[in-house]
Amino acid sequence: MQCIIKALQDRVELLHKANKIEQLSKGYSNDKKYIIYGNNHKFLLRVAEKESYERKEAEFQLLKEMQRLNVQSPEPIAKGKFDELNSCYTLYSYIEGTDAKEALEILSDEEQYGIGYEAGKELSIMHLLKSPSTIKPWYERVMEKHYRYLKAYKS
Repeated sequence: MQCIIKALQDRVELLHKANKIEQLSKGYSNDKKYIIYGNNHKFLLRVAEKESYERKEAEFQLLKEMQRLNVQSPEPIAKGKFDELNSCYTLYSYIEGTDAKEALEILSDEEQYGIGYEAGKELSIMHLLKSPSTIKPWYERVMEKHYRYLKAYKS
């Protein structure tokens, strides 16, 4: 287990009684992601470099707003940083599910349409929120993401 995980377990109350910590390898972000198991609950722990803290804090607040608007999204639970470990973390509720890429290919066109329609309704609510100034414009973020996908594909 990494030093940051041990430090988090020592300092974050919800992590004191974790029964199991499992690293997630899915996704393209540079964050280290973990599923935390404990007391009949699962949490998603994201650990990033300390320089990301301002952006992570803005994302955390944005998710709080999404919760307020009843958007289906992870509930933000805790955040913080550890200067001595050059790290920051965010802790969210864990949402069970199947990866959309895997799930959609086995569904009928009607089922896919229904899921897309519901996702569109959620997105229309999300678009009511103003992006924090610390978050890069959508075009820059999506291009960075596509380049990460391309790099991962080529490796």
